[in-house]
Amino acid sequence: MPIPTRSIETRLRDALGEALLTQEPLRHHTTFRVGGPADFYFAAREPDHLVTALRTATELRLPVFLLGGGSNLLVSDEGFRGLVLRNACEAIEFDGTAAHVQCGADFLEFIYQCRDRQLSGLEFAAGIPGSVGGALYGNAGCYGDDIGHYTLECTHVDLTGKLVETKKGEPMEFLSFEDTTDIYETTFFPRAYARFCRLFTNTRPFLLVGKVEEDYSALTLTVEEARYLAGSESPSSVQRAPPEAMS
Repeated sequence: MPIPTRSIETRLRDALGEALLTQEPLRHHTTFRVGGPADFYFAAREPDHLVTALRTATELRLPVFLLGGGSNLLVSDEGFRGLVLRNACEAIEFDGTAAHVQCGADFLEFIYQCRDRQLSGLEFAAGIPGSVGGALYGNAGCYGDDIGHYTLECTHVDLTGKLVETKKGEPMEFLSFEDTTDIYETTFFPRAYARFCRLFTNTRPFLLVGKVEEDYSALTLTVEEARYLAGSESPSSVQRAPPEAMS
């Protein structure tokens, strides 16, 4: 059943304007052309709009699904109870042999623009659909090559509006922590991940210790220590982070 949320709709519309759609069929936005209605749907065409939508949904505790090109995705006929946020930030700019690409840009269109400028490297991916952001998130590749080999730098924005950059050879790593009401996604930046990665498995529970701060209803954890829960750790399993290691 759709969420009966007139007040939520009002607050979303105040933040996002008339571009906010209600009961939007998701079959119009997936390559398989299947999917029921989303309670709310918004296409963010500027990075600031994307951040505003995420912040507002977080403040309202409204479930959010971030939609890219709609490929590699099956949506239930029941649709989505919450906000489907379409990443429609699609600008592509070239600077010599480098390109600055917003993550909502179509991956194939970007490859074609590279071809038209006689820039090689990504031709291996000419048959892979989706967005540039989706390709980066999944490190899209085939025939022994992948997009990570050609990525110089990535910049992302968290819910608080903070810009975070990662340079080549410094991968971002994502972990999801789930409780009974929400899924909290925590980003480990390179130095923290390098320190803690060996502890993270799907079979052993672990504990993160640090300072929790709230900004725009988004929680940020500065990790100071990571260890297995009592009964499963050994003295060598406790790791402490350098001061600048954040998640």
